[in-house]
Amino acid sequence: MGEWDSVITQLIMEHLANRTPPTCICPNTLATLELIIPNYQIMVESPGIRFVRYCRTVAVWCTKTIAAFEVALSDSIIQAFFDGTSRRQIEFNNFVAKVEDIFRPGQTRKITLDAEATARAFKACFKQGGQYLTYLREVFTELYPTDADILSTIPTGDKLSLAKLAGAFKTSDGCTTAVKLWRDLEDLVRKEVADLGLPATTVKHRMADCWRHMANVWFDAINKDICDFISDTVEEDLKEIPAIYRVDIDSVDMIRSIEKLAGATANYPIKGMVMILFPTTRACGGSRQDLCVEGAPCVLMNLQYYYEFLSWRLGAIAGKSDAILATKLYIMLRSSEVVAQFRALSILYVSVCLPVRWLAGKCHELGKYDFRYYDMSSILTCLEDAFEAIIDDPELFLDEEFMMD
Repeated sequence: MGEWDSVITQLIMEHLANRTPPTCICPNTLATLELIIPNYQIMVESPGIRFVRYCRTVAVWCTKTIAAFEVALSDSIIQAFFDGTSRRQIEFNNFVAKVEDIFRPGQTRKITLDAEATARAFKACFKQGGQYLTYLREVFTELYPTDADILSTIPTGDKLSLAKLAGAFKTSDGCTTAVKLWRDLEDLVRKEVADLGLPATTVKHRMADCWRHMANVWFDAINKDICDFISDTVEEDLKEIPAIYRVDIDSVDMIRSIEKLAGATANYPIKGMVMILFPTTRACGGSRQDLCVEGAPCVLMNLQYYYEFLSWRLGAIAGKSDAILATKLYIMLRSSEVVAQFRALSILYVSVCLPVRWLAGKCHELGKYDFRYYDMSSILTCLEDAFEAIIDDPELFLDEEFMMD
């Protein structure tokens, strides 16, 4: 693989940090040099793709070391939050810790760590961070053996302890797995505090549910009820459609099918559309339960373009292919019930989903307006009053002034 100067490694890591694909880093660097200094051949040889990909491991190590460095220097973790997710069928947790910014006094900073879905894995994550700090001190000792000031700025590995979570305000989603994980983690924190000889009263039980996740549960239930209602309404019509086209009343499946046909990630030239005005890529970026409302406005605003494209595509095929995906979408998007479903979900996205999402992310900054986390419960009162009024007068759901009030 060969060795390269540290400047070259840093240059590659800067590209990786800006999400440049590994195969593009060396060609981009060469093109930049040729444009800036056209009359000189500065780049005689370049690193191979294997070395560039190896630098990704170095970048991960540096990222985790910096995170461990900042958490270890802070006196305590102010707020802790984790969210379960998966990548390539592997489940893990994103653990976000809010600490005081050591570089900007009076400011806070969010640090993200990855761990598996068990409390013991969180402990192992902190232990690994301590090992990174120990190794960092060894490297700096070797590089600057006579400079004690630099070494004094690097915390020792034992400074990264679960005991820093003792007084943290903890938030997570409300599923039973997440609740159990937090309880197991709190037991480990109590044990860590006891091992350090600190009083048991150091551990504060301050835990709350994440309003962002609670809203996801609402929209998942709403979407299920809407789909069930429409399925019952068009039950006889669905029986007339050949099963090969896989037509089913499911807004999430519809949005993903549209993304497959017309999204930015459509990797089949025959299926992909040339121009997308309102892409659904943002909504399909994960497996969140509010996908149904987030993708609905895109579908509704693109409807006329979908009609035109599907009509042309199916006419061009002229029976030469089953065109299962195109036919499925052509059937469903021409259904007034399906269009009404996406309209209802779009209204909920603008009037409920976006405001709740904004408040959930900003309530800690709204203290000057006398609004904090515990005031989020007032949202439920507003929603209950609004939906009770809609039950009495369903036309209010289409009243923009009422829904946006």
